Amino acid sequence: IANTGTQPLQISSIDVPAPFTTSFSGTIMPGDADSIAVYFGPTVAGDFQATLTININGAFTGNNTIYLEGSAYTPYQSFNEDFEESGQMPENWSQLQRSVSGNGQIYLYSSATYANSGNYSVYMYHYFEDGDLLMLGTPGVSGYGENRLTFWARHSQQNEDRDIIVGTLTDIEDLDNFTPLDTFAVTYDYQRFLVNMSASLTDPYMAIKHCKSGNYVQMWVDDVAWTPVPEE
Repeated sequence: IANTGTQPLQISSIDVPAPFTTSFSGTIMPGDADSIAVYFGPTVAGDFQATLTININGAFTGNNTIYLEGSAYTPYQSFNEDFEESGQMPENWSQLQRSVSGNGQIYLYSSATYANSGNYSVYMYHYFEDGDLLMLGTPGVSGYGENRLTFWARHSQQNEDRDIIVGTLTDIEDLDNFTPLDTFAVTYDYQRFLVNMSASLTDPYMAIKHCKSGNYVQMWVDDVAWTPVPEE
């Protein structure tokens, strides 16, 4: 919220309907600006639109409304994703990356040679040891304590092991809130990995993270499944 005028801008409140929420009041001096946080907290699945209105004391010029929109889906009780359906990253899956080098990459890779099944897999390329953060984020899920996560993975260097980490995320947009749960040694050949998830977990998202164990390491992940733990 910016005050481009010559008089103090007095904001008494901000109105916005659910499932959006925010709170702000105060005075912004001429030439200054302030930020507000708007939260999206739906309790049901669907698409949502709303208009946020900034209530200002006295006369003003400019725009005091903001259009908001958000979308929510029901957490996945299970999935079995082979990445083959459309040739694009599946809906609600996330390519998460922060590349300091500018060369770190994660994307859907088309090659039967590097896929565990079919033609597509998820490719992660780590450029150098301390620079790049790369993760494949799943859709939001339910079923902790009842389901297990399985996936297949390989890397690009023969006769060497490279690590991959499985964990959870509170916020799919914030890579720094990743909580590691298990680490696996990935080899040149595809292997299947299995993670049993505790019923005490509450983070909505799971993620598979390139461990940055070495420079110029390419990894491929395929056939990711969230399915009930088999009965013994």
